[in-house]
Amino acid sequence: MLDGPSGLLGQHLLQQYWRGKIALTPGSLLGDFFLFAEERGRRSAIIYSGRSLRDSTELVRPEVLQRFVELWDHRLKAAKAEGASGEISAFSWWFFTSYFDDEWALNSLHKGLKLTGGKLDLIMESLERLARVAEKYPATVVECVQMITNASPEYVELWTLDLVKILSTALKSNDSTAPSAARKLIDDLGVRGHLGFRNLLNGDFITDGE
Repeated sequence: MLDGPSGLLGQHLLQQYWRGKIALTPGSLLGDFFLFAEERGRRSAIIYSGRSLRDSTELVRPEVLQRFVELWDHRLKAAKAEGASGEISAFSWWFFTSYFDDEWALNSLHKGLKLTGGKLDLIMESLERLARVAEKYPATVVECVQMITNASPEYVELWTLDLVKILSTALKSNDSTAPSAARKLIDDLGVRGHLGFRNLLNGDFITDGE
């Protein structure tokens, strides 16, 4: 009941969309839902999608995942054209599942964070995946983390382990921009009182309480 009528409608429509029974086109049932439903209903539909992926006990077929990709690309384009909306921060329910290609998922998260000003629903879970892909995409990962910590600086201490892993990886990277981006983030964290991260510049880490 907390999802409200529009959220429940969105969930039903997305079930039909996954199964290939309805399309995501202008004038379609799902297209009209995302065009006219209030933000609460759209967010509910996106979160429901992520939870369904997380809880699936069967292999999700490639064609179904492709429909997810097309849906999220559609919502990012809509948000960019019409202004950021709360549904974009719900992408983290998809991102942390690891069902999607790393490069696409990371780039989509990066675009979404730009639209939401760094706001994200499941930050800890998302940081865990960011830490896993940091070696392959260090610069983009650091940019994502910069936006996340700027938007929610009060929770940085909760994310220490993943932040240390991400920053350490970026500092050691051969990428042309990642080390300098990591040093900037460390400086920004230090200004906010999280001085321990500066020890990473010497290859070590000491928590704020030590």
